[in-house]
Amino acid sequence: MIILNIILYLALFVIVFRILRYVTTPLFNRLGIYKYYSKMFFTVPIFYRVREIHIGTSWDFFRIMNINPLKLLIYLGEGLVNLCKDIEDGKVDSNTVFRGVTFYMKPETLMKFGFEVNRLGILDSILFAINYIEICVLISISKRKLSLVSLKNIRVIKIQAKDIINSKLKFENTLNKLINRYTNESNTATKYIKTA
Repeated sequence: MIILNIILYLALFVIVFRILRYVTTPLFNRLGIYKYYSKMFFTVPIFYRVREIHIGTSWDFFRIMNINPLKLLIYLGEGLVNLCKDIEDGKVDSNTVFRGVTFYMKPETLMKFGFEVNRLGILDSILFAINYIEICVLISISKRKLSLVSLKNIRVIKIQAKDIINSKLKFENTLNKLINRYTNESNTATKYIKTA
């Protein structure tokens, strides 16, 4: 009976947490707590000179709709390119560290872009577990079929702002390739990013 109560309280906590996050996204955006660099890419300050990277909340997924994996990667690319501009303009300290938990890119790919890649620690594992069901739902919506997040690519990524600047050209080139691919697949004219 005690175990059942614990499970119910944990489930209730997760549900309430997810609802609060959904409801507070627009508020946190207006207050500047969430700093959006594209429609789905934002950062959140967690410590002094440490920001967490996020690819959208449930609010963003339902606001934008018709999200697919390719569009998600485009929003990620746009976000990184726009973040580079803020760092270059001095709006973000060059010693700031960006971190996040990712599951949608292989560690090798992340390292090519200058990210330090590590396995999840205990706290990150707990936070990921709390978010797992919501992530699966959002990914299922984006793929338009029931999808579970593969646990093999889950990693903590870190990068300093100055290293993001060093990878700017890679981000821009990759973004252009993604936009080209999206344009070819959807027959939709899309804005191109000018590279250096």
